[in-house]
Amino acid sequence: MSAVNSGLQERVDSTTGLGDMGGKGPFRDCLVRLRPKHRVLILARYELQWGGRMPSPSEITIPQLARRIGLPDSPVIIDVCLDEDFNKDASLIPGAHRRDFRTVQDWAPSYAGREVVVYCYKGLKLSQGAAAWMRHYGVDTQSLEGGVVAWRDAKLPMAKVAAMPPRDGKGRTVWVTRARPKVDRIACPWLIRRFVDPNAAFLFVAPAEVSAVADRFAATPFDIDGVQWSHRGELCTFDVMIEEFGLAHAPLMKLATIVRA
Repeated sequence: MSAVNSGLQERVDSTTGLGDMGGKGPFRDCLVRLRPKHRVLILARYELQWGGRMPSPSEITIPQLARRIGLPDSPVIIDVCLDEDFNKDASLIPGAHRRDFRTVQDWAPSYAGREVVVYCYKGLKLSQGAAAWMRHYGVDTQSLEGGVVAWRDAKLPMAKVAAMPPRDGKGRTVWVTRARPKVDRIACPWLIRRFVDPNAAFLFVAPAEVSAVADRFAATPFDIDGVQWSHRGELCTFDVMIEEFGLAHAPLMKLATIVRA
């Protein structure tokens, strides 16, 4: 590598996070400060590393979103796929929920102050249009480059909607289990909040009252005997949730061995 290119490489990696693509925009900001020939070098490196065009400022790439799934600062993720496209798999990117793109002007203002990612089937007109409307209402919104098709092609996990309990009037799942939780009953709410339903509610009650509370408050019981979401043979409740929700991804499987121990 020439001295010029070596210096450029060092400048790019140290000031923009391009080395691990960990930033949220400084890469693009840096481009406008570099000389044209250096911009070409950076763009060429991006093409070689990530196999595609550089996303626009209003888009987020698959690797960028994947790194944020399950983190405390993960954005709100909204699926605006057509019903016929969604029903091909009936799964969501972990933590996502569905919205009708046709009523975006009604629900967009409710996300004020939040960071949002919108996706559709291929990342084209539906997600880009919905994201544009949300930005019109002052919501920090990006569309997912390539849509859910690109997400699946990258072999990233999808949460199965059929496995999810019904939601209450506020659109959240409600769960109930024994009070004084230990490892499994702490790990399960973490998994649900981070990968299934960020707004899920959890009720902790006396062991003898779990079933009655589940019945009276339309909650889903977990980690007690005789219910769907509980131990199965050598599998703990956390294992069962990973399997049922379709979240058998390497990092979560490693965590499951710790929870199970």
